[in-house]
Order: sequence, then structure tokens, then C-alpha cells
Amino acid sequence: MPPYLRIDLDGFIHLGVPSSEMGQGIHTTLAMMLAEELEVEMAQIKHIETLHHPDFKHPTFSKWTNNSLNAQMTGGSVSIRAWHQPFRKLGATARELLRRAASQQWKVPVSECKAANGKIMHSRSGLSLGYGELVGFASRLNPPKNPILKHSKHFRLLGKSINRWDTPDKVNGTAIFGTDVDLPGMLYGTVRHCKIFGEKLISVDDTKAKAVPGVITVIPLEDQAVVVADSTWAAIRGAEELILHTSGGHKDLSDKSFFRQFRTDLQKKGVPVAYRVDSGITNGNYSRVLELEYESPMQAHFAMEPLCATASVTSDGCEVWAPTQSSDFAMMMAMGVTELPPEKIKVNTTYLG
Repeated sequence: MPPYLRIDLDGFIHLGVPSSEMGQGIHTTLAMMLAEELEVEMAQIKHIETLHHPDFKHPTFSKWTNNSLNAQMTGGSVSIRAWHQPFRKLGATARELLRRAASQQWKVPVSECKAANGKIMHSRSGLSLGYGELVGFASRLNPPKNPILKHSKHFRLLGKSINRWDTPDKVNGTAIFGTDVDLPGMLYGTVRHCKIFGEKLISVDDTKAKAVPGVITVIPLEDQAVVVADSTWAAIRGAEELILHTSGGHKDLSDKSFFRQFRTDLQKKGVPVAYRVDSGITNGNYSRVLELEYESPMQAHFAMEPLCATASVTSDGCEVWAPTQSSDFAMMMAMGVTELPPEKIKVNTTYLG
């Protein structure tokens, strides 16, 4: 069932998942869902990656927004809500294919073939075959539409304390985060933004920046300037030496002005995005209704890692590596910059820090 699931001939498993791993443990949890139904141990899962795929549009966000937000993304603490059933079903589907493959090779009823510990065992003869030995034959069978899922009382992994799958690589330094991507001949860039929101660049004095060893060029944009260099350090040093001449900007922006504008906008006619209400209220079956209003100040969601991305653009296409919560949004940005069609762009999601 590539690209979501691949079992090697040695029995090790490669898993493609829809959610970005940013420390919340979603790679481990989705792997547990699959392993529970597939009847394998977590140690048999060799590789997990966040896979950009059209089948991975987030069903919960789509439902909540009446399909207005139909994208592959991670957020809102709803990854398990969205994907626990699909990944259990994925594991159960693979399990049933392997059982059928074994039953046909042994010419015995499927009911006599039991999955356990990455093997299919024949209950009467004691014969067994590893998943890797069966995967070629199983891949040629038609998958069941509605495989039976395990009852919770038979769970081996779910609900138990399981070691994080990604911890060893994060401890020994082999885990790939955004700034760990290193391509031959790559250049480095950093951005110097206008200080005030809404400001525009009039001109850039880059004399001192270009004097920094390693700085190659400075690219002025509408509200920022990009310093390109042969190292991260040179790019950062060059950006510090830029002198930006700007105009305009919203100097009066504050939490008070935001909330004042919000209240004004609430009086205008809008477009409903989602509607969620308890049926008891709509039917009048209530004794008291509490109406509450919550306000949250504008705050930056600071990342512990440097905000970053790497792109390789050639005449054949574009490949992006990014610690992003939405590979679809990364795809949209790459399409806008390169003017390439989506089939010529590949997005790789690294670990997020």
C-alpha cells in the first residue's frame, strides 16, 4: 500500500503519515495505531516521514469549515481525532492481506492463519511466514474494504506507555530539522524586515553589507531585504549591516486597536465559516444559557528553532525541505515563486523544533 505503508523483504516497515512531528509525538502515536492492528512491535518500524499527499487533506478542519479549509496541515491538537481510524484501518488492511496471502500459499482457510509479532502462523500445523516473505504475494491481492478492527480489550500498545519512536535520533543528533538540510553548492540567505508592520522599502543602503566577507548579493523586496551569502554567519552579519529606508506603516497598531476593529467588524454582515450548536439549545430544552466572550492578545508563536526552509530549483522542477505545519501551504508558496505546476514540485517536511 505505497506510499503510506511499505514492508521490506526483511520485515521492516516504512510509514508515511499526514501530520508534522513538532515534539507532540504524533509520529509515534500514528505508528502505534498501525502497529496495533498490523500485529507488529514498534521496533519493526524502521522509517516514518511526513508525506505530502492529496489523500492527506485534514478531514476535521474540512468538516469544521464546511470545506473552506481543505488542506494538509497539523494544528489544533486534532491529529488523532482525524487520523486514528484511518491508520488503524491501514494496519488492519495490511494484516488481512498478509493473512490471505499465507492462506493461499498454504492452501488453508484464512481463519486458521493468525497474525502476531510480524508473522503469520498456521494454528494447526505450526508453520509460520514473516511479513517480508509474504509481502510480494500480498501486494497482488485486492484489499478488503472494511477490515475488522481489534476490540480495545485486546490492545497491546494503545493505552500503554510506549517509548517515543523519534527520541533516539534526537538524542544522537541524526534527526533532521530544518537547518540540518545540506545540499551540494547551496547558498544561504537571511531576511531583514521593515520594523513596523505595513512599512514599505524606499531604498536599501547595502554598501557595508556587501563588504562582509562571504556576502554575494542583496535582494530588496517590497517590505524586506534578503542577504544571500556562502554561509549562514555571513548572511546574518550582512543583514545586520543593512540600512533600510522606509515609508508608511501602521504605527498605531496595538491590542486595543485590534479589539476595537474586531468589535466594529462584528456589526457588519459577514460570511459564516462554521456553525456548531447543541441541539438542546435550538429545541428550547434548557434552563439557563451562559453567553461568554473571550479575548486573546496578539502574540507571536515563537519557534525554538530558527525559521527556515531550503529549496533546490532547477529547469526540471523544485524541491523544498521545510519544518512546516502545512506542506500544502509550502507547495502553494513554491508554486507562486517558481511559477511551476504542482507535479513539478516536491515538499519534504523535516522535524519541527
